[in-house]
Amino acid sequence: MAIAAILTYFGHVEYHYVFSHVSDILDKSIHILPGVPASVITVICVLLFIGAMGKSAQVPLHVWLPESMEGPTPISALIHAATMVTAGIYMVARVSPLFEYSETALTLVLVLGATTCLFMGLLAVFNQDIKRVIAYSTISQLGYMTVALGVSAYDAAIFHLVTHAFFKALLFLAAGSVIIALHHEQDMRKMGGLAPYLPVTYLTFVIGALSLSAIPPFAGFYSKDAIIEAARLTTLPGGTYAYLCVLLGAFVTPLYIFRALFLTFHGKSHVEESVKSHVRESPWVILIPLVALAIPSLIAGGILIGPMLFSKSSLLGDSIFVLPQHNVLAQLAPEFHGAKLMALQAGSHLALWLALAGIVTAWMFTLGRPGLAEKLKRRFALLYSIMVSKYGFDDFNQLVIVRGSRRLGEFFYDVTDLKLIDGVFVNGSGRLIRWFSRVARQVQSGYIYHYTFAMIAGLMFFLGWLLLGH
Repeated sequence: MAIAAILTYFGHVEYHYVFSHVSDILDKSIHILPGVPASVITVICVLLFIGAMGKSAQVPLHVWLPESMEGPTPISALIHAATMVTAGIYMVARVSPLFEYSETALTLVLVLGATTCLFMGLLAVFNQDIKRVIAYSTISQLGYMTVALGVSAYDAAIFHLVTHAFFKALLFLAAGSVIIALHHEQDMRKMGGLAPYLPVTYLTFVIGALSLSAIPPFAGFYSKDAIIEAARLTTLPGGTYAYLCVLLGAFVTPLYIFRALFLTFHGKSHVEESVKSHVRESPWVILIPLVALAIPSLIAGGILIGPMLFSKSSLLGDSIFVLPQHNVLAQLAPEFHGAKLMALQAGSHLALWLALAGIVTAWMFTLGRPGLAEKLKRRFALLYSIMVSKYGFDDFNQLVIVRGSRRLGEFFYDVTDLKLIDGVFVNGSGRLIRWFSRVARQVQSGYIYHYTFAMIAGLMFFLGWLLLGH
């Protein structure tokens, strides 16, 4: 629909042509609802973003992503870290010359991204499947990227997309190494104490977790910190809400990923004895990709932050367009004095202390005072049930969309197919012909006086018609 609208108002769908003629439609409006005009540029951008919401798993179009964890872990690592789910983020950044002229669309992007970032991260805290924890983490990190898009920090969104590709693929593959070692067990409640058995997997998982948690100097620190600071500076409606969400997300992220790390690699072992005797480090065909991804998860952020965000000749070139009043990265540029100094000054930002608090909290609930979680679960039973039910999105989809569409299909099958098409048109036409034939047979009596009477009656009818006509 967005592309159809672009074709309608621009007469073209080629990037360069559309971007160079944006000014032609800025004053044009469209009446989607009678009597309610809407800006054409806003409608186009909102429709484009709805497509990106589905592709990049933003609330409420996110429910498919955790369910796709049923696939092989290497596939999860590829499509849910670096390729498929980031396509929506790339698309919005690519059409920044359109989004920049619609603050309504940018506000929608900002608010939905912030909501996804925080509330999907919270779901990871309450999940027991190691792959699903990382899956909800992916949704949350996509929320960070969407927030960056909403505050017009498109370069920061792509920067986080790049660093996220390294550490999220690393975490998925490390989780896959654990799953293989435990004979395809994914429930973290049946793990524990695996660090001595899987030293390389453990070390690489730690690197991925630290990078995801934005601990300096790991790659995720640079990209996530840039997004948080950009959200702080935006003047768009919803900016304060977005800043609070990404700031709280800085606490939630290490909480869920270090909870997974502690439950899997530390503490008392809950591995079944029949499995425990066979637990050993994965072969090098699995470990080599882990090591290869651990290196950029550590150093890529410090190398790329300058060229991607604060260089006069950005790596993204002129593919990104930002209006001066929206350019939050330009406001951050004077504060940037190199990656090393940025890492050293991280302690002056609240985000780092929230991240460290998240790690400590994860340790307390898993290793320090493991019984505390059960007490809180009983005390806040309603809140816990909301989290376990994933805010009801899955139940809503099951009740309304799945059952609703099934019942609608049954209605159309029963009424339209059976009663209307089969009952009226197919069987009805047969019954009509049979009835007409039965009536017509009564006329063919074989008596001459019946035929003579029919001929006279017909003649009288036509004579009367002729006389009345004159």
